[in-house]
Amino acid sequence: MSTFDHPVSFLPGFGEGLELLAGSTTEVLAANHLLDSMIEHIPTAVYMKDAAQLRYVRINRAAEALFGMSREQMIGKSAHEVFEKDEADVFVAQDRQVLARGIVEDIPEQRYSSRSKGLRLLHVRKVPVFGEGGEPTHILGISEDVTQQKEMEKEILSLNSVLKAHVEDLEASNKSLESFTSAATHDLRSPLSVIGGYAGLLEQNYASRLDEKGQRYVSVIRRSINSMAKLIDDLLAFSKLGQREVSKASVDMHGLARRVIEEMLQLHPEGKKPDIQLGSLPPAQADAALLHQVWVNLLSNAVKYSSRAVSPLIEVSGRMEGTEAIYSVRDNGAGFSMDHYDKLFEMFQRLHTDEEFEGTGVGLPIVHRVVTRHGGRVWAEGKVGQGAAFHFALPV
Repeated sequence: MSTFDHPVSFLPGFGEGLELLAGSTTEVLAANHLLDSMIEHIPTAVYMKDAAQLRYVRINRAAEALFGMSREQMIGKSAHEVFEKDEADVFVAQDRQVLARGIVEDIPEQRYSSRSKGLRLLHVRKVPVFGEGGEPTHILGISEDVTQQKEMEKEILSLNSVLKAHVEDLEASNKSLESFTSAATHDLRSPLSVIGGYAGLLEQNYASRLDEKGQRYVSVIRRSINSMAKLIDDLLAFSKLGQREVSKASVDMHGLARRVIEEMLQLHPEGKKPDIQLGSLPPAQADAALLHQVWVNLLSNAVKYSSRAVSPLIEVSGRMEGTEAIYSVRDNGAGFSMDHYDKLFEMFQRLHTDEEFEGTGVGLPIVHRVVTRHGGRVWAEGKVGQGAAFHFALPV
């Protein structure tokens, strides 16, 4: 020990100072080690250059993988010593701009030919690092490989373009089909009216000359005309759904269903009327005129298919569930087999014969189309001879 060191070692508090210094040094080393470990294991390429000569002073493991070079090949070298001239010129120009402006440079898409991965697209951020004097001492670079992301974006754009073309084709086809349906239903009314007129004249002028079989033939013609007229009306209503814009507003669903029930019971023939129980229904954001068709079709179906029950009962209910308002119409009528569920909402598909229950097979497709145009969904369940329940949900 020197003569200078000897007395200093005995200064009061000198030992405690050394302990504090050792402790602080340990903390700094631990913090640096943690920071080094974080940078090294970040899955994105991170590198640093000195501001004076733009030479690499540090790169992490992800940068080695991206550039296809080891850190020993890059540390202490400039961009022109490790990259192709054209690419190096771009990198150096960016670095100088960062140093001159003193702000972060964000390059969303930069092409780079990696030695190990080929042509890549990088999202590059370059950040100036300032010293105590306020002058930039280093440049921090972060290069994220976004090649796969960009390829997926292009694929999505391509798929969206194809989908848009298909949607436009479908819309055009639907418009053509709707125009055809409208024209066809209009053209069918004329010959139907002629047939109905002649059938009426036959009954009026020749009833006394017709035997029982002839009168039965005229009756069959009459029923067929009425059935055809109903089908034409339903087809026209269905085609108009595609032409009408959905105009949403707050709808009192309880009041709307009550009015439909009252109208239906007024038109119901005297005798065995169904017991229709209306529960509380939550309001909805919907097109009231279109929803009126939904209630008419669901309730008229329930009345029709429960008409042969000993005590026809129809229950109308509603509830809120998550982000949906759900409405249900349940009856104790003929029901249906779930084996044929896939046909339930298809055009002209009927689960009962005309001898059992008259119908056109258009009512439920109208319900399905109206509800789905509102962004909702429709479903049902039933058992043969034990009734059926139809539900539809609307977003709130």
